[in-house]
Amino acid sequence: MLLRAYEGCARAFIGDLVEADVLKLRRGSPRVSYLAYPDFDTDPHPKCEESFLVKLGAREISYRSYTESTNPPILHRKEEFLGIDDPRRDGFAKLTTQEEKWGLYEAPERIGTANGWSEVLTEKNAVFRGRRLVRLR
Repeated sequence: MLLRAYEGCARAFIGDLVEADVLKLRRGSPRVSYLAYPDFDTDPHPKCEESFLVKLGAREISYRSYTESTNPPILHRKEEFLGIDDPRRDGFAKLTTQEEKWGLYEAPERIGTANGWSEVLTEKNAVFRGRRLVRLR
């Protein structure tokens, strides 16, 4: 209930946002992030294009654009951001399980950005073919 109140206050403060694909709420802090991933529906690891952070206690809004960034944040464990009844959820959960088995999440601090993710994929001889993860020989 508290998280819904945070989001309601943030939306009232910031207004309607266009293209927010992910809403991030913090339990211990009155902060709400709205994140735009233009390729959310098609890319298993979409890149963040922009973010709005609403700090309710401080009554502050911060905006960050990654459109010109060569190393934007990317999304992992995509199934966690889909509804329980979303038909894509199981497929993304299987992909996450495969990524874990291949050791791609061993150093989470490295994979949060496009460049770090690319480096880990290269080290593990892994590439994506669409939504499939395959090993290079």
